Amino acid sequence: MTRKDFIKYAVLLIFSLLLYFVNIPLGRELLNLFQRLTLPVYYLKAKVSDTVSNYVRTYILLVDARRENELLKREVESLKLYKAQLDSCRISLEKVGISTGNTGSTRCGVIGYDPKGEDSFIYIDKGRNVGLEDGFIVFYGDKFVGLVQDVFGGHAKVSTTYSNKLFISCMLLKQDPKNYIYKGGFPYGELLYVNWEDPVEVGDTVVLRSPKDKSIPAFVIGKVIAVEKKQGFFKKVLVKPDIDVRRLEFVYVLDKKL
Repeated sequence: MTRKDFIKYAVLLIFSLLLYFVNIPLGRELLNLFQRLTLPVYYLKAKVSDTVSNYVRTYILLVDARRENELLKREVESLKLYKAQLDSCRISLEKVGISTGNTGSTRCGVIGYDPKGEDSFIYIDKGRNVGLEDGFIVFYGDKFVGLVQDVFGGHAKVSTTYSNKLFISCMLLKQDPKNYIYKGGFPYGELLYVNWEDPVEVGDTVVLRSPKDKSIPAFVIGKVIAVEKKQGFFKKVLVKPDIDVRRLEFVYVLDKKL
């Protein structure tokens, strides 16, 4: 018998003995002891695996949070830059008013909007305390906002270009000397008494025009968006106001009336 055969028979003998001992009580006790000894090892392995998984998830959350913080920092810096540019524009606007002699204006903060969402009026934080009167012109930049309607002690109400109670004199920015009447409305206003032959077209800019005081600037009211046929001698002309009332944080009140 070769050495190789001897090893093979020895392994078979050991395996047979192991099977024999497993079938007797002592063998079962040994097997139970082995299981009790190895069970904590398996439990520890499972716990270590769960802990590592939790650490990995926490790390991923921290990385995502760090990225979110970086994005928020960039947005905050952008907002700071936007505020600085806005303040610069405000100062420039005030300097332009002084240089052109148009010093009779009052800067007012917007403190209230139309709760119905039709943008027909706003409330400003100044009133009789600074000499405001009904009919004063309200503007922002080169855009017409509306007219002061009701003045109180420390605040006032302004009817905007979206109010159906607003009727003002206006004209087209192009070479058309004719005066029209702009009637406010939401979402669009309207030009009244536009004859069939009047050269009013879609895209025309409508500006403020005072029939009495030619020194009042031609603030932009809006643009013509539709010219429709209407019964009678007039055309129906719809105008979209340029001003976005809900974005206003402050306005200027000119101490002049139309």
